[in-house]
Amino acid sequence: MDTNPTALSKSQLIFAEVLTGFLIYVLVLGLFDDYTDVVTAKSFSTIVLASILLETLTFLTFLFKDWWIGFLTRWRGELTRPQKLFGLWLVMFFSKFPFLWAIEWIFRGNFEVGGFFSIVILVGCVTVLAKLANAFFVRLGAPADVVN
Repeated sequence: MDTNPTALSKSQLIFAEVLTGFLIYVLVLGLFDDYTDVVTAKSFSTIVLASILLETLTFLTFLFKDWWIGFLTRWRGELTRPQKLFGLWLVMFFSKFPFLWAIEWIFRGNFEVGGFFSIVILVGCVTVLAKLANAFFVRLGAPADVVN
């Protein structure tokens, strides 16, 4: 076995993150559609399309979050932890409104989320699952002395 594996490129890591996020959205939306009233989808194809939309919006939100914190840091100087958390909270809170608007505008009733708190619950579940998947991904490639 090769003892010096080739490092993954930034593009490969982004692809893996987006694909994993999309698949997690498919899983979460499908389960929420089947077992709750939080999500109502006309068909599985609609869930797949909604997953593409939501993963795209989530990825763009995280890019904007990084830009926003960088902008505040350049404008105000080094930020304290509460300032960073408040800036992060603002982006994450207000990003849910474009999510709801995009779902309504694109799907026009074929896919519905039960409102603001429902989208917060969905994105929260997806984010937790994505973080777990990423932790597992990192652990798979970690050297034996780091894992143990």
